[in-house]
Amino acid sequence: THYWPSDNIVSVTSWTAAKGGSGANWVAAPGTGEMTYASSDGNMGNQKSLTTTAGDTGLRTSTQSEDTYWNGTEAVSVMVVMQKDAQTSGSTLGDGCFVQTSNSSTDGSWSWDITGDHTWGGGFGEVFTSAASYSYPQKGIMLVRMSANGASGQMAFYDGSSWSEKATFSSLPSSLPTNMDSINIFNFQTSDSNHDYVGAISEIAYYKGTRIDDTERDAFTTYALAKF
Repeated sequence: THYWPSDNIVSVTSWTAAKGGSGANWVAAPGTGEMTYASSDGNMGNQKSLTTTAGDTGLRTSTQSEDTYWNGTEAVSVMVVMQKDAQTSGSTLGDGCFVQTSNSSTDGSWSWDITGDHTWGGGFGEVFTSAASYSYPQKGIMLVRMSANGASGQMAFYDGSSWSEKATFSSLPSSLPTNMDSINIFNFQTSDSNHDYVGAISEIAYYKGTRIDDTERDAFTTYALAKF
């Protein structure tokens, strides 16, 4: 339903959606002071990328309107071509790679990343806790997919040679809001220095209302493997 190819990255404030309309274009939020744009990133197959080091920087979809990207309960999937370079604090923090944003704010938002320090805490956070599984950098594809209401939920990572399942879940986090109105990448909407993503993102495929099957997963993987 939404697609952001690396080819469409122009600068730290201009990454247009190839699918999903102009409302899905990424814009600065909360800022881009620690973000860099590469027109040819050697770590990402000489394709374009955006990279952050740490701190109060990130992007969000131009449109902020409830249920535009996710209604908080429906099936959904995302695949992100990425290279995570570090955690933001020691070995336990850093989880803002892809964020379902609640009410245009940090509170209530739900972030997805290959590593994080805690599960959902009722205010904001992530559901995956696999920080101990990695050394850095980690280059590959993050997959998060789930049926309605979080059923058959899975987080997996493709490291260039095979898929590895990192976490599963069977329901949505308790008290997760349903007023999701936008998507953020690299950090939460109002920023959080303990939950920012450190590394590069080059391409994102997003499937609203669909838990993709392995055939779709593998088709994107084959494409991305050749490109990046």
